[in-house]
Amino acid sequence: LARAAAEGPTESDRAVQAFDELQSRFWNATAGRYDSSIWWQQANAIEAVANLALKQPATQPAVELIIASAFKATSNTTIGRTNKGVDLTFSGYFDDEEWWGLAWLRAYDLTSNVTYLNRSRAVFDDLATRAWSNDSCGGGVCWQASPNPADMVGCYKNAITNELFLTHAAQLALVYKTRCAKGAGAKADCDGANHTSTWVRAQLD
Repeated sequence: LARAAAEGPTESDRAVQAFDELQSRFWNATAGRYDSSIWWQQANAIEAVANLALKQPATQPAVELIIASAFKATSNTTIGRTNKGVDLTFSGYFDDEEWWGLAWLRAYDLTSNVTYLNRSRAVFDDLATRAWSNDSCGGGVCWQASPNPADMVGCYKNAITNELFLTHAAQLALVYKTRCAKGAGAKADCDGANHTSTWVRAQLD
């Protein structure tokens, strides 16, 4: 104990301190979001605090309130094609969408609240439906949705969006596989595991 005290704060101590600073300086409880932060960074922050709560259970009650507030604030399900603004879950900016998909999946990991899993899956399905194209690069997802769906044939593709899609598909597949094995959702979860696993292989190829 004496040696630990002499060495100063632990990584866990610093993580909790950073969380306290984040909440006191930037969290806007009324808006359900962090001030001075753009849309996709909000998702990164939600994933980060969920990760903290998974490692530091004492923070979980506070984090669950943050997550619930952010979920309510981002509940708009308007489908955009980059023409309705960035601050939408389904904006058509597919890399931004994916950061949120991963954030809600981590929120599910923390809380076991299926509402968060369903939102994560909805984001994934939006990319699978609107972003995937076999017409360039041998497949993969586009960076963003053209205002004209017919313009998607030669869409721009980048590493980040495709890596996020692969990560999201793989993590969803693992979650659904676990739920299928436990029988929590029976056929729907087993179907979800098969569906997302198929996308993992396609994206990996």
